[in-house]
Amino acid sequence: MPIMNGIVATARLRELGVNIPVIGVTGNTGDEDRMRFMQAGAVDVLNKPFTKNALECTLTAVFKLTS
Repeated sequence: MPIMNGIVATARLRELGVNIPVIGVTGNTGDEDRMRFMQAGAVDVLNKPFTKNALECTLTAVFKLTS
């Protein structure tokens, strides 16, 4: 992202009080990036490239958590 990465954007949304589910998407497959996204306020993280099935499973899980 030109201005900020997804981790910074997620943290900023949380600082502003935005309480929608955020799913991080990253090309980095290490646990450290996942942990940083979660600490910033993401509800889950998908690693690129992800499959349609992985996206569907993640969205289903997130919507079960938020309903």
